[in-house]
Amino acid sequence: MKEITDKYGLDLDAAWNKEALPHQGRHHMLTIIMFYLNWKDLIVLRKGIEMYF
Repeated sequence: MKEITDKYGLDLDAAWNKEALPHQGRHHMLTIIMFYLNWKDLIVLRKGIEMYF
C-alpha cells in the first residue's frame, strides 16, 4: 500500500490521517481485506473517469 500512497503524495502519518472520526467500533476484517484487494482497481477506475472530464 505504501507504493500507492507515495504515488499520490499521501503521508499516512500526517494529521489528516490521525483525526478521530465518529464510528461504531472497529472495521470488520473483511472490510479491510476487500478495500485492500480493490484499491488498485479503484485507481484504474478513477483514471478512466478522468478521461471523460
